[in-house]
Amino acid sequence: MRAQLADYSEEFIDYETLAAYDDDQPKTVSMAATVIGEAMKYLGTPYRWGGKTPAGFDCAGFVRYVYSRFGLTLSPSAPSQSKEGVRLKREELAPGDLVFYGGSRNTKAIGHVGLVTEVGEDSFKFIHASNTGVRVSCSTEPYYKARYICACRVIDKVQP
Repeated sequence: MRAQLADYSEEFIDYETLAAYDDDQPKTVSMAATVIGEAMKYLGTPYRWGGKTPAGFDCAGFVRYVYSRFGLTLSPSAPSQSKEGVRLKREELAPGDLVFYGGSRNTKAIGHVGLVTEVGEDSFKFIHASNTGVRVSCSTEPYYKARYICACRVIDKVQP
């Protein structure tokens, strides 16, 4: 199912549609596709420091906004969001998980967050609000590869 999630990320798919697609798939997979679909609506939204609305997002504001659309209230900063979910090993990542990176000034302290959209064997893609706006990046890009700190899962807290 992971390879198919990318197909759903181009547009919003509601929970009922995905649940009807395959009755055997776990509900978290359906919810992840729905959350990712919502996040993809904001591709190209401009970056705004402290931004938390579609007028402009910073990284934590973007993740917080997307999850709030599904009733989950996350903290307003990347470091605090990293403490709200279940910590994961990199090999445990799944779509919908949050990934955290060192900042541009201090690469050892959490300064950036993104939402995983796809997971491959040796990499993953994530959507995030970067200084160029909301976009999808890959974990193998040198900037992000060097700054990866941790990941956590919050999607289990979303009520379908």
